[in-house]
Amino acid sequence: MRLNRHSSPDGFQKFHSLLLIIALPGILLMSACSTNVEENGESGTPVIPPALTPHEQLADYGLFRGNLKDLNPIEGLLPYNLNTELFTDYAEKQRFVYVPSGVTINLSGTNLLEFPEGTVLVKNFYYSDDQQNPASDRTLIETRLLIHYDDGWRPNTYAWNSNQTGALLTQSGGVVPVSWTDSKGAPRNINYQIPTVNECGACHRMSGGVEPLGPNVRNLNKLYPYPDGPVNQLEQWRASGFLGEDVNPDEAVKLPVWDDADTWTVNQRARAYLDVNCSNCHNEMGMARNTGLYLTYEEQDDNRIGICKEPNTAGAWGAGLIYDIVPGNADESILAHRMNSADPVVQMPRLGRTLIHDEAVQLITEWIESMEMNPCGEQLLVGE
Repeated sequence: MRLNRHSSPDGFQKFHSLLLIIALPGILLMSACSTNVEENGESGTPVIPPALTPHEQLADYGLFRGNLKDLNPIEGLLPYNLNTELFTDYAEKQRFVYVPSGVTINLSGTNLLEFPEGTVLVKNFYYSDDQQNPASDRTLIETRLLIHYDDGWRPNTYAWNSNQTGALLTQSGGVVPVSWTDSKGAPRNINYQIPTVNECGACHRMSGGVEPLGPNVRNLNKLYPYPDGPVNQLEQWRASGFLGEDVNPDEAVKLPVWDDADTWTVNQRARAYLDVNCSNCHNEMGMARNTGLYLTYEEQDDNRIGICKEPNTAGAWGAGLIYDIVPGNADESILAHRMNSADPVVQMPRLGRTLIHDEAVQLITEWIESMEMNPCGEQLLVGE
Protein backbone atom coordinates (compact mmCIF):
# COMPACT_ATOMS: atom_id res chain seq x y z
CA MET A 1 0.00 0.00 0.00
CA ARG A 2 1.24 3.46 -0.86
CA LEU A 3 0.53 6.03 1.80
CA ASN A 4 1.66 9.65 1.97
CA ARG A 5 0.45 12.32 4.37
CA HIS A 6 -0.53 15.90 3.66
CA SER A 7 -1.24 16.38 7.35
CA SER A 8 0.64 13.54 9.01
CA PRO A 9 0.93 12.82 12.73
CA ASP A 10 4.64 13.59 12.37
CA GLY A 11 3.69 17.05 11.19
CA PHE A 12 1.71 17.68 14.35
CA GLN A 13 4.62 16.89 16.67
CA LYS A 14 6.10 20.38 17.07
CA PHE A 15 2.66 21.90 17.55
CA HIS A 16 1.74 19.43 20.26
CA SER A 17 5.11 19.85 21.95
CA LEU A 18 4.43 23.58 22.26
CA LEU A 19 1.00 22.88 23.74
CA LEU A 20 2.55 20.53 26.28
CA ILE A 21 5.00 23.18 27.41
CA ILE A 22 2.12 25.59 27.95
CA ALA A 23 -0.09 23.01 29.69
CA LEU A 24 2.42 21.92 32.33
CA PRO A 25 -0.20 20.46 34.70
CA GLY A 26 -1.38 18.21 31.89
CA ILE A 27 2.21 17.02 31.39
CA LEU A 28 2.48 15.98 35.01
CA LEU A 29 -0.81 14.10 34.90
CA MET A 30 -0.02 12.31 31.68
CA SER A 31 3.53 11.51 32.71
CA ALA A 32 2.27 9.94 35.92
CA CYS A 33 -0.24 7.87 33.94
CA SER A 34 2.32 6.83 31.35
CA THR A 35 4.65 5.32 33.94
CA ASN A 36 1.93 2.75 34.70
CA VAL A 37 1.01 1.83 31.13
CA GLU A 38 2.90 -1.44 31.01
CA GLU A 39 1.82 -2.52 34.48
CA ASN A 40 -1.86 -1.69 34.03
CA GLY A 41 -2.01 -2.90 30.44
CA GLU A 42 -0.72 -6.33 31.40
CA SER A 43 -3.36 -6.56 34.16
CA GLY A 44 -6.16 -5.80 31.74
CA THR A 45 -6.81 -2.24 32.91
CA PRO A 46 -6.37 0.72 30.53
CA VAL A 47 -4.70 3.91 31.70
CA ILE A 48 -7.49 6.51 31.45
CA PRO A 49 -6.30 10.12 31.83
CA PRO A 50 -8.38 13.07 33.10
CA ALA A 51 -11.12 14.05 30.66
CA LEU A 52 -9.53 17.34 29.60
CA THR A 53 -5.98 16.00 29.23
CA PRO A 54 -6.11 13.01 26.86
CA HIS A 55 -2.90 11.10 26.22
CA GLU A 56 -0.82 12.43 23.35
CA GLN A 57 0.04 8.90 22.21
CA LEU A 58 -2.40 6.03 21.70
CA ALA A 59 0.15 3.67 23.26
CA ASP A 60 -0.13 5.49 26.59
CA TYR A 61 -3.61 4.07 27.19
CA GLY A 62 -2.15 0.58 27.52
CA LEU A 63 -4.93 -0.94 25.42
CA PHE A 64 -2.73 -3.25 23.37
CA ARG A 65 0.14 -5.63 24.05
CA GLY A 66 3.27 -6.13 21.95
CA ASN A 67 3.63 -4.21 18.71
CA LEU A 68 0.96 -1.53 18.73
CA LYS A 69 0.08 -1.99 15.05
CA ASP A 70 -0.93 -5.61 15.70
CA LEU A 71 -3.80 -4.37 17.91
CA ASN A 72 -3.40 -7.30 20.27
CA PRO A 73 -5.84 -6.36 23.07
CA ILE A 74 -5.14 -6.55 26.78
CA GLU A 75 -7.13 -9.13 28.73
CA GLY A 76 -9.96 -6.74 29.66
CA LEU A 77 -10.47 -5.40 26.12
CA LEU A 78 -13.07 -7.38 24.16
CA PRO A 79 -13.29 -7.35 20.33
CA TYR A 80 -16.67 -6.97 18.66
CA ASN A 81 -18.31 -6.11 15.36
CA LEU A 82 -21.74 -5.12 14.08
CA ASN A 83 -24.47 -6.56 11.88
CA THR A 84 -24.57 -3.36 9.83
CA GLU A 85 -21.89 -0.72 10.18
CA LEU A 86 -21.42 2.89 9.17
CA PHE A 87 -19.88 3.39 5.73
CA THR A 88 -16.57 5.28 5.82
CA ASP A 89 -15.11 5.38 2.31
CA TYR A 90 -14.69 1.60 2.21
CA ALA A 91 -12.36 1.62 5.22
CA GLU A 92 -12.27 -1.56 7.27
CA LYS A 93 -12.70 -1.39 11.05
CA GLN A 94 -11.56 -3.29 14.10
CA ARG A 95 -13.53 -2.57 17.27
CA PHE A 96 -12.97 -3.21 20.98
CA VAL A 97 -14.82 -2.44 24.22
CA TYR A 98 -13.63 -2.18 27.81
CA VAL A 99 -15.95 -2.09 30.84
CA PRO A 100 -14.49 -1.68 34.35
CA SER A 101 -14.86 -4.65 36.67
CA GLY A 102 -17.66 -4.43 39.22
CA VAL A 103 -20.06 -2.51 36.98
CA THR A 104 -22.29 -3.61 34.11
CA ILE A 105 -24.01 -2.15 31.08
CA ASN A 106 -27.69 -1.43 31.72
CA LEU A 107 -30.45 -2.09 29.22
CA SER A 108 -32.61 0.90 28.26
CA GLY A 109 -35.87 -0.26 26.69
CA THR A 110 -35.33 -3.26 24.44
CA ASN A 111 -32.37 -2.06 22.37
CA LEU A 112 -30.28 0.76 23.80
CA LEU A 113 -27.37 0.14 26.13
CA GLU A 114 -26.34 2.47 28.95
CA PHE A 115 -22.60 2.07 29.38
CA PRO A 116 -21.17 2.75 32.85
CA GLU A 117 -18.56 5.34 33.70
CA GLY A 118 -15.10 4.12 32.74
CA THR A 119 -16.23 2.36 29.56
CA VAL A 120 -13.83 2.69 26.61
CA LEU A 121 -14.94 2.10 23.01
CA VAL A 122 -12.11 1.70 20.49
CA LYS A 123 -12.53 1.83 16.71
CA ASN A 124 -9.54 1.37 14.40
CA PHE A 125 -9.82 2.37 10.73
CA TYR A 126 -7.55 0.69 8.18
CA TYR A 127 -7.21 -0.41 4.56
CA SER A 128 -5.93 -3.80 3.47
CA ASP A 129 -3.54 -3.70 0.54
CA ASP A 130 -5.87 -6.16 -1.17
CA GLN A 131 -9.36 -6.49 0.26
CA GLN A 132 -9.84 -9.74 -1.64
CA ASN A 133 -6.99 -11.35 0.30
CA PRO A 134 -7.55 -11.85 4.06
CA ALA A 135 -3.80 -12.36 4.53
CA SER A 136 -2.96 -9.04 2.90
CA ASP A 137 -0.94 -6.43 4.77
CA ARG A 138 -2.88 -3.47 6.10
CA THR A 139 -2.25 0.17 6.91
CA LEU A 140 -3.88 1.73 9.96
CA ILE A 141 -5.14 5.25 9.35
CA GLU A 142 -6.77 6.37 12.59
CA THR A 143 -8.00 5.10 15.95
CA ARG A 144 -11.02 6.72 17.59
CA LEU A 145 -11.68 6.46 21.29
CA LEU A 146 -14.91 7.16 23.15
CA ILE A 147 -14.40 7.23 26.91
CA HIS A 148 -17.27 7.57 29.37
CA TYR A 149 -16.33 10.03 32.14
CA ASP A 150 -18.49 11.15 35.06
CA ASP A 151 -19.84 14.04 32.97
CA GLY A 152 -20.42 12.08 29.77
CA TRP A 153 -18.59 10.69 26.76
CA ARG A 154 -15.41 12.27 25.37
CA PRO A 155 -14.20 11.52 21.81
CA ASN A 156 -10.53 11.60 20.83
CA THR A 157 -8.85 10.63 17.57
CA TYR A 158 -5.33 9.31 17.03
CA ALA A 159 -3.68 9.46 13.59
CA TRP A 160 -1.19 6.72 12.76
CA ASN A 161 2.26 7.66 11.49
CA SER A 162 3.57 6.44 8.16
CA ASN A 163 5.85 3.87 9.82
CA GLN A 164 2.89 2.31 11.67
CA THR A 165 4.80 2.54 14.94
CA GLY A 166 2.37 4.81 16.77
CA ALA A 167 -0.63 7.11 16.64
CA LEU A 168 -0.69 10.74 17.78
CA LEU A 169 -3.63 12.71 19.16
CA THR A 170 -5.18 15.11 16.66
CA GLN A 171 -8.01 17.54 17.37
CA SER A 172 -7.84 19.14 13.93
CA GLY A 173 -8.10 16.07 11.71
CA GLY A 174 -5.98 15.48 8.64
CA VAL A 175 -5.87 14.19 5.08
CA VAL A 176 -4.26 10.85 4.22
CA PRO A 177 -3.85 9.77 0.57
CA VAL A 178 -4.43 6.00 0.39
CA SER A 179 -4.44 3.45 -2.43
CA TRP A 180 -5.65 -0.14 -2.23
CA THR A 181 -7.29 -2.94 -4.22
CA ASP A 182 -10.97 -3.23 -3.36
CA SER A 183 -13.11 -6.31 -2.76
CA LYS A 184 -13.87 -6.57 -6.49
CA GLY A 185 -10.21 -6.43 -7.51
CA ALA A 186 -10.27 -2.83 -8.72
CA PRO A 187 -7.53 -0.32 -7.79
CA ARG A 188 -8.85 2.52 -5.63
CA ASN A 189 -7.43 5.83 -4.46
CA ILE A 190 -8.72 8.31 -1.94
CA ASN A 191 -7.75 11.33 0.12
CA TYR A 192 -9.01 9.89 3.39
CA GLN A 193 -10.25 12.55 5.79
CA ILE A 194 -9.61 12.12 9.51
CA PRO A 195 -12.38 14.05 11.28
CA THR A 196 -11.86 16.96 13.62
CA VAL A 197 -13.01 16.63 17.21
CA ASN A 198 -15.99 18.87 16.39
CA GLU A 199 -17.00 16.61 13.49
CA CYS A 200 -16.84 13.59 15.79
CA GLY A 201 -19.11 15.40 18.23
CA ALA A 202 -21.53 16.41 15.47
CA CYS A 203 -22.18 12.83 14.38
CA HIS A 204 -22.32 11.42 17.90
CA ARG A 205 -24.44 14.16 19.42
CA MET A 206 -27.77 12.90 20.75
CA SER A 207 -30.08 14.63 23.25
CA GLY A 208 -27.52 17.37 23.79
CA GLY A 209 -24.59 15.07 24.55
CA VAL A 210 -22.16 12.73 22.80
CA GLU A 211 -23.33 9.09 22.65
CA PRO A 212 -22.10 5.85 21.03
CA LEU A 213 -23.87 4.97 17.79
CA GLY A 214 -23.07 1.42 16.72
CA PRO A 215 -23.13 -0.86 19.77
CA ASN A 216 -26.73 -1.60 20.71
CA VAL A 217 -28.56 -4.84 21.36
CA ARG A 218 -29.87 -5.48 17.86
CA ASN A 219 -26.59 -4.54 16.13
CA LEU A 220 -24.48 -6.68 18.50
CA ASN A 221 -26.80 -9.68 18.24
CA LYS A 222 -24.58 -11.87 16.08
CA LEU A 223 -21.87 -14.50 16.22
CA TYR A 224 -18.26 -13.38 16.64
CA PRO A 225 -15.26 -15.63 15.82
CA TYR A 226 -13.57 -15.68 19.23
CA PRO A 227 -10.34 -17.73 19.63
CA ASP A 228 -12.29 -20.62 21.19
CA GLY A 229 -14.96 -20.57 18.51
CA PRO A 230 -17.95 -18.47 17.40
CA VAL A 231 -20.21 -17.18 20.18
CA ASN A 232 -23.09 -14.73 20.15
CA GLN A 233 -21.62 -11.39 21.22
CA LEU A 234 -24.41 -10.69 23.70
CA GLU A 235 -23.72 -14.01 25.39
CA GLN A 236 -20.00 -13.28 25.48
CA TRP A 237 -20.56 -9.82 26.93
CA ARG A 238 -22.68 -11.37 29.69
CA ALA A 239 -20.08 -14.07 30.35
CA SER A 240 -17.40 -11.37 30.57
CA GLY A 241 -19.42 -9.45 33.14
CA PHE A 242 -20.12 -6.55 30.77
CA LEU A 243 -23.87 -7.18 30.49
CA GLY A 244 -26.41 -8.08 33.14
CA GLU A 245 -28.98 -10.86 32.98
CA ASP A 246 -31.65 -8.47 31.67
CA VAL A 247 -30.30 -8.97 28.13
CA ASN A 248 -31.49 -12.29 26.73
CA PRO A 249 -29.87 -13.06 23.35
CA ASP A 250 -32.61 -15.60 22.56
CA GLU A 251 -35.28 -12.89 22.78
CA ALA A 252 -33.27 -9.93 21.45
CA VAL A 253 -34.11 -8.29 18.14
CA LYS A 254 -31.47 -8.62 15.43
CA LEU A 255 -30.67 -5.81 13.01
CA PRO A 256 -30.56 -7.07 9.41
CA VAL A 257 -27.22 -7.27 7.64
CA TRP A 258 -27.55 -4.71 4.87
CA ASP A 259 -25.60 -6.68 2.24
CA ASP A 260 -26.91 -10.18 3.06
CA ALA A 261 -29.52 -10.70 0.36
CA ASP A 262 -29.77 -14.43 1.09
CA THR A 263 -31.18 -13.87 4.59
CA TRP A 264 -32.95 -10.52 4.56
CA THR A 265 -35.47 -8.79 2.29
CA VAL A 266 -34.69 -5.64 0.32
CA ASN A 267 -36.90 -3.62 2.67
CA GLN A 268 -35.18 -4.99 5.79
CA ARG A 269 -31.71 -4.36 4.40
CA ALA A 270 -32.50 -0.86 3.18
CA ARG A 271 -34.06 0.15 6.50
CA ALA A 272 -31.08 -1.25 8.41
CA TYR A 273 -28.64 0.67 6.23
CA LEU A 274 -30.54 3.94 6.62
CA ASP A 275 -30.81 3.41 10.37
CA VAL A 276 -27.06 3.01 10.84
CA ASN A 277 -25.90 5.58 8.29
CA CYS A 278 -28.57 8.28 8.59
CA SER A 279 -30.69 8.01 11.73
CA ASN A 280 -28.04 9.38 14.09
CA CYS A 281 -29.15 12.77 12.71
CA HIS A 282 -32.54 11.85 11.27
CA ASN A 283 -34.45 11.04 14.43
CA GLU A 284 -36.74 12.98 16.75
CA MET A 285 -33.83 14.12 18.93
CA GLY A 286 -31.04 14.30 16.34
CA MET A 287 -29.46 17.24 14.57
CA ALA A 288 -31.85 16.84 11.61
CA ARG A 289 -35.01 16.54 13.70
CA ASN A 290 -36.40 19.72 12.12
CA THR A 291 -36.54 17.99 8.72
CA GLY A 292 -39.33 15.65 9.78
CA LEU A 293 -37.43 12.83 8.02
CA TYR A 294 -36.86 10.06 10.55
CA LEU A 295 -34.90 7.03 9.38
CA THR A 296 -34.71 4.81 12.46
CA TYR A 297 -35.36 1.13 11.89
CA GLU A 298 -38.45 1.23 14.13
CA GLU A 299 -40.16 4.08 12.26
CA GLN A 300 -43.43 2.89 10.68
CA ASP A 301 -44.94 6.13 9.37
CA ASP A 302 -44.45 6.19 5.58
CA ASN A 303 -44.35 9.97 5.38
CA ARG A 304 -41.77 10.28 8.17
CA ILE A 305 -39.60 7.76 6.33
CA GLY A 306 -39.79 10.09 3.33
CA ILE A 307 -42.43 8.50 1.13
CA CYS A 308 -44.23 11.28 -0.76
CA LYS A 309 -42.75 13.76 1.71
CA GLU A 310 -41.65 17.19 0.62
CA PRO A 311 -38.50 18.51 2.34
CA ASN A 312 -39.05 21.17 4.99
CA THR A 313 -36.28 23.28 3.50
CA ALA A 314 -35.34 24.11 -0.07
CA GLY A 315 -31.85 24.01 -1.53
CA ALA A 316 -29.75 23.36 -4.60
CA TRP A 317 -29.03 19.87 -3.27
CA GLY A 318 -32.51 18.75 -4.38
CA ALA A 319 -31.81 19.17 -8.12
CA GLY A 320 -35.39 20.33 -8.59
CA LEU A 321 -36.84 17.11 -7.18
CA ILE A 322 -39.98 17.43 -5.06
CA TYR A 323 -40.19 14.40 -2.76
CA ASP A 324 -37.73 12.55 -0.57
CA ILE A 325 -39.01 9.23 -1.91
CA VAL A 326 -41.28 8.73 -4.90
CA PRO A 327 -42.44 5.10 -4.69
CA GLY A 328 -41.39 3.14 -7.76
CA ASN A 329 -39.17 5.94 -9.08
CA ALA A 330 -35.68 6.29 -7.60
CA ASP A 331 -34.68 8.83 -10.25
CA GLU A 332 -37.27 11.26 -8.87
CA SER A 333 -36.36 10.62 -5.21
CA ILE A 334 -34.20 13.12 -3.31
CA LEU A 335 -32.95 10.40 -0.96
CA ALA A 336 -31.40 8.35 -3.76
CA HIS A 337 -30.12 11.50 -5.50
CA ARG A 338 -28.21 12.71 -2.45
CA MET A 339 -26.76 9.29 -1.65
CA ASN A 340 -25.53 9.07 -5.24
CA SER A 341 -23.47 12.27 -4.99
CA ALA A 342 -20.01 13.11 -3.68
CA ASP A 343 -20.60 16.86 -3.93
CA PRO A 344 -20.15 18.20 -0.37
CA VAL A 345 -23.17 20.47 -0.83
CA VAL A 346 -25.43 17.70 -2.11
CA GLN A 347 -24.30 14.45 -0.53
CA MET A 348 -25.84 12.64 2.37
CA PRO A 349 -24.53 11.84 4.85
CA ARG A 350 -22.71 15.17 4.97
CA LEU A 351 -19.82 13.88 7.11
CA GLY A 352 -17.80 10.69 7.14
CA ARG A 353 -17.47 10.02 3.43
CA THR A 354 -15.98 11.47 0.25
CA LEU A 355 -16.83 8.50 -2.00
CA ILE A 356 -20.21 7.25 -3.18
CA HIS A 357 -21.15 3.95 -1.59
CA ASP A 358 -22.09 2.30 -4.88
CA GLU A 359 -23.50 -0.90 -3.39
CA ALA A 360 -25.70 1.04 -0.97
CA VAL A 361 -27.01 3.29 -3.74
CA GLN A 362 -27.91 0.14 -5.67
CA LEU A 363 -29.75 -1.23 -2.62
CA ILE A 364 -31.72 1.97 -1.97
CA THR A 365 -32.56 2.27 -5.67
CA GLU A 366 -33.84 -1.31 -5.66
CA TRP A 367 -35.83 -0.61 -2.48
CA ILE A 368 -37.55 2.46 -3.91
CA GLU A 369 -38.20 0.76 -7.26
CA SER A 370 -39.76 -2.21 -5.43
CA MET A 371 -42.44 0.02 -3.86
CA GLU A 372 -45.86 0.16 -5.43
CA MET A 373 -45.66 3.05 -7.86
CA ASN A 374 -47.21 6.27 -6.60
CA PRO A 375 -46.63 9.60 -8.39
CA CYS A 376 -47.30 11.37 -5.09
CA GLY A 377 -48.96 14.80 -5.65
CA GLU A 378 -50.83 13.61 -8.75
CA GLN A 379 -54.15 13.49 -6.87
CA LEU A 380 -53.82 17.25 -6.28
CA LEU A 381 -53.46 17.89 -9.98
CA VAL A 382 -56.55 15.80 -10.76
CA GLY A 383 -58.66 18.02 -8.51
CA GLU A 384 -57.63 21.28 -10.21
